[in-house]
Amino acid sequence: MATEKEIRAEVVATAKEYIGATQGSKLHRKIVDIFNTVIPDGVKLLDTSYWCAGFASGVEIQTLGKKKAKKICPLSYNCNTIIKKAKKMGIFIEDDAYKPKKADWILYDWQDNGKGDNKGSADHVGIVEKVKDRVITVIEGNKSKKCARRNII
Repeated sequence: MATEKEIRAEVVATAKEYIGATQGSKLHRKIVDIFNTVIPDGVKLLDTSYWCAGFASGVEIQTLGKKKAKKICPLSYNCNTIIKKAKKMGIFIEDDAYKPKKADWILYDWQDNGKGDNKGSADHVGIVEKVKDRVITVIEGNKSKKCARRNII
């Protein structure tokens, strides 16, 4: 049985496989198809959909398998639904002092000023690749319509 650290490393390795995938490409279609094997909210992900949440969910489904991913991840095509599910599962953390771990999901509100608890609506999600010093490197689907890294300071 794999340890949590090994599973987290596998999730990140899977996410890395998609770096450079553009919306409409074979790799993009692959993650859409993987997401649609579960359709967690009863809504299919389309080739034309915003796909950051579908990407994060699809990576978990691909890495963990459908049954385990559904059990431990807040799978969804929608960022705000991810938050609702994560809160219900007891795994949501809104704490500016929290140091993310590899494979954690980070949700963004582009209107958030970064001070105190965010009360706004989530616009985007990414998977933490690594944290070094004060820089968080995240792998995101649908970053300018492709899968790419973002550094958060």
